Amino acid sequence: MKSSEPNRRSELHSLQYLRASAAIAVVAFHIGELFGLKLSFGALGVDLFFVVSGFVMVLATQYKEQTPAYFLLKRIIRIVPLYWLITLTGAALALSRPNLFPNVEPQVDHVFASLFFIPHFSPAGDMFPLTGQGWTLNYEMFFYAIFGTVLFLDKRWRLISLVATILTFVVFGLLTSPQSPLLLTYTSPLLLEFLIGVLICKLWLNGWVLGKLLALTTVSIGLIASLAFHISSMQANALTVGLPMGLVVYGMICLEKEGGLPNSRSLKYLGDASYSIYLAHYLPANFVELLAAKSGWSMNLSLYLPTTLLAVGFGVLVYKFAELPITAYLSGLLSRKGAHLIIVKPQVKRLRTQKRT
Repeated sequence: MKSSEPNRRSELHSLQYLRASAAIAVVAFHIGELFGLKLSFGALGVDLFFVVSGFVMVLATQYKEQTPAYFLLKRIIRIVPLYWLITLTGAALALSRPNLFPNVEPQVDHVFASLFFIPHFSPAGDMFPLTGQGWTLNYEMFFYAIFGTVLFLDKRWRLISLVATILTFVVFGLLTSPQSPLLLTYTSPLLLEFLIGVLICKLWLNGWVLGKLLALTTVSIGLIASLAFHISSMQANALTVGLPMGLVVYGMICLEKEGGLPNSRSLKYLGDASYSIYLAHYLPANFVELLAAKSGWSMNLSLYLPTTLLAVGFGVLVYKFAELPITAYLSGLLSRKGAHLIIVKPQVKRLRTQKRT
């Protein structure tokens, strides 16, 4: 274990590689379901996303002190426009081509709750929003709300307040066993996975960097442990899956610091596009399923890889032609109109000193 200061301002390519891996794992899992393949380990991509998200939120607020309003606006710009676009597209297609989406019922209350990240029971009786994989965004947005709220506090109290708040919600859920979708989501132990990412980032920012061999061992242990827990009879939760995924994240960022990771532009681009891949991949998958049904094809394994590649490729196109320009435009707008919501503390201190003199 080294306690040297990492080059924290440089971009961490390892995080983009992890995002790419998480998105592709989820796609492989979902496409596998269409072909009767039990690739449930792909669900680990969600746990990996949550840990990375916790890490990134701390890193994003480390160098520019942000007001809660600015932080939340940044997250809304990142999450909401594409999600609304995908959700409304799905609702429109389900209304106009119900055979393409036989399991989607775009009732008004269902669409509304889906758009505004309100955990609810769908018309089918499950807790999935209209865009099924959007269930994870209900957790993300709740975490962002808590994280944004603690930004009101002095920096020295933020971590302990964040940990205490999330632990309070989780313990409340364990003690009361709530049944409502809202409380089931807001008291879920899955929230602990965000905390794992937060704590890893704190270690990183304080210069706790593993050597290359130890980092590689940490990644290996995390992968083996998460897979072992996943295929065993043990219930997947923040301890059995979240902690191993945390080891993978910690090991990867340390490997990068120690020069143990290649600089792959392709993987980085897939990481940039991971949100679009994650949200949009069901559209081409449903199209292939419908085409196979109409053409009399069997969903045999020879179509699995092409369908998976098609789904990933479609997500990349959505990123390039929808997410990227929309996010760039709105981020530029926020930078011009909301610059006053960023607080650069050293400048504030200098201005106060000049004022007194």
